[in-house]
Amino acid sequence: MDTQSIQAPFQFLGSKITKVAQTNTFDYLDSGESLKRYADVNYSIDEIAQHDNLQFGTISLYVKLQVLSSANHYDISVDIQGTFFSDLSIDNENFKKMLGINGCTVLYSIVRAFIISLSSQSLIGGQIILPMINTFKLIEKKETSGASN
Repeated sequence: MDTQSIQAPFQFLGSKITKVAQTNTFDYLDSGESLKRYADVNYSIDEIAQHDNLQFGTISLYVKLQVLSSANHYDISVDIQGTFFSDLSIDNENFKKMLGINGCTVLYSIVRAFIISLSSQSLIGGQIILPMINTFKLIEKKETSGASN
């Protein structure tokens, strides 16, 4: 099917990784070993602006992951920023909601792939895969916690 006929009004312009920190004490990642995993994700809507007949929004996503064995640990944190745009047919409130839901989904997928790639090059015998998340719940929890943005 021709994508022009099904293209969404909300589009991804691009992203950049703004910070990466990694610590690894594993010599070998044994898939049979009992590992504890802790992951945390948060986001902020940094800016919404209008230029001509388009609106642009920038969002930052912050992901932290820790994998622990009895003797070793792998820690990584990645901050990523993405820019999205739409025409003015989407009002400001809905555009902000789309930044949260769609923006977090897009950026989290990029971070997942980045961590898979980086961990597979940093660990002998394996890779770290972040769990899938429900971005609706992420937004809901952020709103109910009273956090700004």
